[in-house]
Amino acid sequence: MDRLLTSRLALIAVLALQLFCAVVFLFDGVLDLLGPVMPTSLTLGLAQGDLFEWLLGLALVISVIVTALQVRRLPRDQRRMKNALQAASGAFGEFLQHQFRDWDLSPSESDVALFAIKGSSVAEIARMRGTKDGTIKAPLNAIYRKAGVTGRPQLISFFIDEMVDGIAPAV
Repeated sequence: MDRLLTSRLALIAVLALQLFCAVVFLFDGVLDLLGPVMPTSLTLGLAQGDLFEWLLGLALVISVIVTALQVRRLPRDQRRMKNALQAASGAFGEFLQHQFRDWDLSPSESDVALFAIKGSSVAEIARMRGTKDGTIKAPLNAIYRKAGVTGRPQLISFFIDEMVDGIAPAV
């Protein structure tokens, strides 16, 4: 079981314990407000009732501490994941630039290719570059030719395949 799922299950269990303890304390409080409604022969007795409340209180305190520790750890885990994502993004950016050099793309073609890979339309690329649609179609065709693909889907697929090849299948 992965760590994230284990942490999530632990938090759910702790929250369930906290909820149980809170319900018992609330129920006990309501019974205290109503006064003695049960015959004394059915009650647990003062010592047993106090022990049960102390155990519930201890369980509630422990579960609050565990929850607080989990919540405290969340920002650190989030930072770690953000850093990993930035590193992966940087590595992908380097891979793109390396591949563009291997294909001998000009700086202009590299820009157009990057916009195309990001999913921008020809019209959007033309608008961002301050040119007309036809001025973008020529570099796109040159990019596809140099990359050995027939169009944008194959270009994107090339990079996805390269990323997926580096992922080991889950066993």
